[in-house]
Amino acid sequence: MIKRKFGWTNVDVPIIGQGTWLIDNDDIDNRAIETLKIGLDLGMTRIDTAEMYGNGKAEELVGQAVVGTKREDIFLVSTFSLQMPLLKVQ
Repeated sequence: MIKRKFGWTNVDVPIIGQGTWLIDNDDIDNRAIETLKIGLDLGMTRIDTAEMYGNGKAEELVGQAVVGTKREDIFLVSTFSLQMPLLKVQ
């Protein structure tokens, strides 16, 4: 997998990553998790997510997909919206 320095972080990240914008449907949860896991196995360790994707659902699925993966092996890119209501943490 080709990698490049990510902005000011000086961290090498894959040029191909996985987006989670469309992960927002209960019917595709297992497929989404499996797809993310396959991507990780193929070296796509940069994952783009946001709290607004699926009203927080995408971040939950990413969390499930990366279980057992070393944190230092994943580069999470997250954005946020000031208009999104705060999610309750349980």
